[in-house]
Amino acid sequence: MHTTSQAPSPATTIAERLSGGEPYIITFGGQATPWRQALADLVSLDQTLADDVVAVDRAVSERLAPVATDLLTVTPRGSRLLDDAAAPVVAQHRTTADGADVSVPGILMAQHAVLASLPAAGIDTAAHAPVGAIGHSQGVLGVSLLDAVRASDREGVIQVHAIARLIGAAATRTTRRLDLGTVGESPPCSRCAA
Repeated sequence: MHTTSQAPSPATTIAERLSGGEPYIITFGGQATPWRQALADLVSLDQTLADDVVAVDRAVSERLAPVATDLLTVTPRGSRLLDDAAAPVVAQHRTTADGADVSVPGILMAQHAVLASLPAAGIDTAAHAPVGAIGHSQGVLGVSLLDAVRASDREGVIQVHAIARLIGAAATRTTRRLDLGTVGESPPCSRCAA
């Protein structure tokens, strides 16, 4: 009996396999995604990408201008997530996790940077669409972002990022109100079972 392997050649890259029509699914993580390092790595390699995420950040800040004062009561850093060099405005704490007001939009921005960098890696989600996209917890925002990016819908991209900022601010406000803040690096719900 002779069998033929269906496995791709080791010399075939993932990008080549996907461009060749191999089905794939994109997944988006939720809270606790290590967004800071992923974002820093990507923007340090590609100035155009850095400029793009900064432009999105500015546009989101402008979109949220009508509620900027309300957001300042939760997020005193202001309405920007990133500085002009595409670095987070809020420094990473050594002993505590980011609050949701920083992590929710930060995770989505890192996911945005990953999506924006895929074409340079040879993966074009518009030309060779994934057969599905799933998100865990706040990863559903990433799924919505993917839809907007694939449709070249800049307004949709800004809207998803604005929603992430509002969700993060609301979660932080509620967490503070109920005194459910982080303990060390543990998010609030990790203590719920104790």
